[in-house]
Amino acid sequence: MQIQVDSENALEKLKAKSNAIMEIKQAFDNEGINIPFPMRTLEFVPNNKLNLSQVKEKQDSKKEEYLENA
Repeated sequence: MQIQVDSENALEKLKAKSNAIMEIKQAFDNEGINIPFPMRTLEFVPNNKLNLSQVKEKQDSKKEEYLENA
């Protein structure tokens, strides 16, 4: 199936994209097709404080490493 949208209007393009996604979703549902997506489970330890400075340090370290290897 091919859909062509002849519009320079961003709103019309967005509406067409949204309609296409809903049609595809409905067709998949009708055929019993499910597309899994990655899930992340977060577990919190009771009475354990999060040290945000350590989180920032890790992020900065990863950013520096990435920039060095780029």
